Formats: sequence, structure tokens, C-alpha cells
Amino acid sequence: MTDDIDIRSEEVQELLGTPPHWLVRWGLLFALVLIIITVWLLYWITFPETVTSVIRIKREDPEIELITPRSGHISNILVRSEDTVVAGQTLIVLKSPADFNDIHDLDDKLGWVNVDNDSSLVNLDLLSDLDIGLVKEQLYAFKAKQVEVRNLQEGRLSQMSIDDIKREIRQEEREISDERLRKELLTNELITLTDAYNRELNLFKSGRIGDYNRVREKEASKLQYERYVLEAESSIKASEANINLLRRQLATTATISEASKQKAMDDLRTEFENLRAAVDDWRRRNLVVSTIDGVVILDDVQETNYVESEDRLAVVIPASPSSLIGKTELKLNESGQVAEGQKVIVDFYSFPAQQYGAVEGVVTVKSKIPTKDDTLPIEIRFPKGLVTNTGRSLEVGQDMAGDMTIIIEEKRLISWLLQRL
Repeated sequence: MTDDIDIRSEEVQELLGTPPHWLVRWGLLFALVLIIITVWLLYWITFPETVTSVIRIKREDPEIELITPRSGHISNILVRSEDTVVAGQTLIVLKSPADFNDIHDLDDKLGWVNVDNDSSLVNLDLLSDLDIGLVKEQLYAFKAKQVEVRNLQEGRLSQMSIDDIKREIRQEEREISDERLRKELLTNELITLTDAYNRELNLFKSGRIGDYNRVREKEASKLQYERYVLEAESSIKASEANINLLRRQLATTATISEASKQKAMDDLRTEFENLRAAVDDWRRRNLVVSTIDGVVILDDVQETNYVESEDRLAVVIPASPSSLIGKTELKLNESGQVAEGQKVIVDFYSFPAQQYGAVEGVVTVKSKIPTKDDTLPIEIRFPKGLVTNTGRSLEVGQDMAGDMTIIIEEKRLISWLLQRL
């Protein structure tokens, strides 16, 4: 009983209810430090204020369909599906009497010539035995004019006597006669080979023979004789051009005027342009060329396939990342704080962000005119292409879609708390 009285006395109660001085002093300091750290964290910790929507990816530059310039068989396919191609690259070659490699070499040489430089045209060395089909006629016309210009510049014709000129004319006439006889024999043989080729091709199409190599052999023989006929025609034209030059010289004085030299040079320049135009025309009629940089997707085509004029052979998808554009529409009450230049994070449905990572874009266009549904069109671009934050490059598909988050601003946590007090 005495013990209970002592414990409940005022002195004892005061002693039990008074905290130690060290606890009061250090406890207040600890609370103050905790408050300071909390405020400091609330100031530096930020979180994004966002607007979300659904985005769809389109191409600003549409894909390009490549069609056949004419009917015919495919000779060469120079690319594979999904290859990267550049503008101007030849993808498919149609079969023709000319050899594509010879045409390509000729075109390359013509492209390096400075047309305004007389010496470049006169000294341009072009082989006469190129397998270039009908273009060879223009080639021989150009080379014949080259010979004329050289003769005029060197004064060779002015040094020839009248008898020498007549003798050379007779020699050229004999060569023309021989070439015409040769051409007639070659033409008759070509007719026979053409009939044989058509017969084998019809048998193959009707299914009566299954070996296409027989058709190829007949076609190769036909093409070879077509080249022989063209060579004979070109030789005849070259000789005729030389005869005309000799006869003009025979009818004039032996003096070669500067005016005649200049006229011959102008004619040579015209023949050069005709040759280049003939090559360009051959390319337009026989080549399928990509008009843009991108990725080519071939249709179901193979070499030796027969195609009709304007059949689609391939599609080229633009490769430039800047050609990708994302489009979405925001409700008017969500679009107020959206502005151009704001960062966008996209999670594509076909490439989940948890597996592939997210793609970063930028708001580039915010329309000022609402649609009839009271939404505001927004455009997003991807400066780095569809490359995720994990470094993976996503394959661009048709009508890709995903969830989009526009980062309005990075707001401090303390500001968010103060706004809600």
C-alpha cells in the first residue's frame, strides 16, 4: 500500500512524464532534417504531365509501283525482294536484241562526255562491235560523222586528187554491193530462224513440249542473226555516208573552208545527241528502274516470264525515316496544352514496348481548325526513324498503330502537391 502511494506521488509522476533532455534536443533536430530532406526531394523529383491517344503511322511519300514499259519476256532480275535500292537503279531488264551490259557501258561513256568540247566529241572512242540492237544505227551514224570531221580537220580530202576520190567512191560502192548481198542472205536465214523460234514457242505454250531450253536455243540463234543484219545495215550506212562526203568534195574546190569544218562539227554534235536519245529511248522501253531510294518488294515474277505492258512488277517503299508521319486526333479539352516540339512516346501494338522498347517522336503539327467531330488533328514525326529506346529498329508495316503519350511538361512533385492544397 505504501509502495502504491509512493509511485503515484507528484514527484514520481513528474519524473516519469518528463522526457530526457537529450531525446528532446536530438529528436527535434532529426525531425527538422527529415522535413528538409522531404522538401528537397519533393522539389527535385519530377513527373511528366501527359496526354494519351491512339496514333497511326502513315507515309508522307507514297510507295511507288513499278510497271513494265512494254510487253515481252523478262531477261534479268537484278535485285531480290526486300533489297535496298537507290533512285535510278535498274531492277529488271526485258529481253531485246541488245545486250544490257553493252548498253550500260555505252550510256556510261556518253554520260562523261562534255558536249561543248569539240575535242571530246572528235576523240570519243566507242567500240563498233557493241551488241546494242537498233541503237547501233545511231552509233554508226555518229562514228561516220566523226570520220568526216577528222578528215576535214586533218585536210586529208583536200590533199586527194580527183582520181583518188573517184577510186575511193568506187571502192565504197563495191563494199555496199557486197554488204547488201550479205544482208539479203542473212535476212533470209533470219526469217527461217524466226519461224523456227515461233514454232517452238507455240509448242511450249500449248504444253506439247516441256523443255524451255529448246525455245531459248532457237531464240539465241534468232537474236544472233538479228545482230548480223544490223551490222550489215550499219556498214552500208557508214559507206553511204562516206560516199556522200567524197562526192561533196568532188563537186567543190580542194580548199576546205572553216565554215565547212564548223558545219561538220555541228553535225557531229547533233549525231551525238541522237545517239544519246536512242540510248535513253532503249532504256525507257526495256528497263524497270527505281525512281526513289527505298526497299523494293518484288511481285511474283521470275526470269523468262512473259509480262504484258503496264503489268506491275514491284513496289518500292521509301526508305527515308523523315517520310514517316504519325497522325492522331485529340479532344478539344485535351489539346490545349499540346504544342509543337513536345516529345512523344509511342508503344506500337505489333511491337510491345515491354519486349521491344518504346519509340520517341516529336509533335510537328498542331492544327488550328477542329474537325466536325470536335477533335484537333495532330501530326508526329520520328527524326531517328522507328528506333526504340533499346536500340531496336522496327520494321515499318502498313497502317501501324499504337498508344501514344505526349509529354506536356516535366512538373515538380512539390508544385503538384501545392496545387492540391
